[in-house]
Amino acid sequence: MLYALCGISRVGKTTILNRLLQREPRLERLVTTTTRPPRPEEVNHVDYHFVTVQHFQTAVQAGQIVCPIRYRGEWYGTARDDLAACATKEVVAVLRPDKINELQAFTPLLGIYLSRPEGDQSVSPDDQIIVAHQHLCRYHVLNVPGELDQAVEQILGIIHAHAGG
Repeated sequence: MLYALCGISRVGKTTILNRLLQREPRLERLVTTTTRPPRPEEVNHVDYHFVTVQHFQTAVQAGQIVCPIRYRGEWYGTARDDLAACATKEVVAVLRPDKINELQAFTPLLGIYLSRPEGDQSVSPDDQIIVAHQHLCRYHVLNVPGELDQAVEQILGIIHAHAGG
């Protein structure tokens, strides 16, 4: 099963993903592909597969990368083989909710939408797409500043309920 953490920028998706991986050893991270350069703390093939635009476009045309999206001027997508492997293990990833229906063609998937108490005001055009598709997520979790552990516990509860663990 693939658990998709969705939400606008700066809602805590990656922080929560990393905390989930620390707390639940059986969870694996789905490493997606991007054309953006790595941030100083990011490691290639751990945080993302960092590739050139040409490599990305070639992989999309060959059907190796599915559900490509452009976000903040860079390309993102997921390797078809990595998605297929999610059917036999517990995997978590940061993904866009507008791609949930497409991604479900490759693996069982459960969308979890993260938000802040102040809501989704004054979001970028890219984030407006995310907000508009939040209804595709089965669960909504509030990530209250200073209470990260509560959001993590709630998501672990969701995962355990669906994994039978």
